[in-house]
Amino acid sequence: MIIGAEPNVTRLSYAELTQKIIQSAKYLSENGASAGQLVILSAPQSATFVYCYFALHLLGAIAVPVDPQLPHLKL
Repeated sequence: MIIGAEPNVTRLSYAELTQKIIQSAKYLSENGASAGQLVILSAPQSATFVYCYFALHLLGAIAVPVDPQLPHLKL
């Protein structure tokens, strides 16, 4: 699975951050992310990257951060 995100700037409380992570985990789970699965996370530094990274951790999946500026990878 490959995830991409656009950069954004956000300030959240811990409760709001937790809610975003849980929402992201639900979305990722519904789209195939599961425990023990390697998931490539290709996104610039952004709030969405943080949500997805911790959502994958919550699901037990293994996030593999990849710099989107790197040349195209053959997966």
